[in-house]
Amino acid sequence: MENKKLAEARRIAAPLIKKFEGLKLETYQDVTGTKTIGWGHTGTAAYIGNKITKGGAETLLEVDMIEAQKPLVRFSNQLNTNQLAALTSFIFNVGSGHFQSSTLRLKLLTRKYELAANEFLKWNKASVNGVLIVFNGLTGRREEERDLFLSKISAKKK
Repeated sequence: MENKKLAEARRIAAPLIKKFEGLKLETYQDVTGTKTIGWGHTGTAAYIGNKITKGGAETLLEVDMIEAQKPLVRFSNQLNTNQLAALTSFIFNVGSGHFQSSTLRLKLLTRKYELAANEFLKWNKASVNGVLIVFNGLTGRREEERDLFLSKISAKKK
């Protein structure tokens, strides 16, 4: 059965992911050399020469966000939807393997949420030719993810 909280978190995370990933309807190599298409999709559809529609990019994004949320299922009862959305964006970008071995995850496991929030900011580098480089775009993304993680859920408008 679909976890409604995680589905809501995807709805909140999607604009953040789209903002920082940008939409490319043809496969390209990003600054790290990773083949990418759509809004940051790096899976099987990201091969040189492939072209997709905006609808195809939407589908890939949804599938990729669901995949990114797999390690979050265990946290879905203890975290609010904004926290889950921030983590969905984070894992979408860094990958579940990096999340699973991160201090951020350890802080979540011990329910040290303010300390966990500060861990987002440490993930503002990417490896280019084997060298970790700070990227302003990643810095901005991590700040927005952290802010979302710390934000309160506002009442739904009627």
